Amino acid sequence: MKNVDTISVHDQEAAQYDQQVREYNCYGHDALFGMSFEYANPRDCLLDIGIGTGPASRSSAKKAGSNL
Repeated sequence: MKNVDTISVHDQEAAQYDQQVREYNCYGHDALFGMSFEYANPRDCLLDIGIGTGPASRSSAKKAGSNL
């Protein structure tokens, strides 16, 4: 598979994943953030390990500011 094809397939799959998360009212990313919220401080640096399309990162970014 060519590199361009790989990127295209990824983008399509990511869009479908995000749509399904909304359709099924899946809030696992909010649950994950909720479990770690009390341990995060505004000056902390948080590492996004890239295991999704970003919903948990958006919640974390609001708490951590620009240190994500």
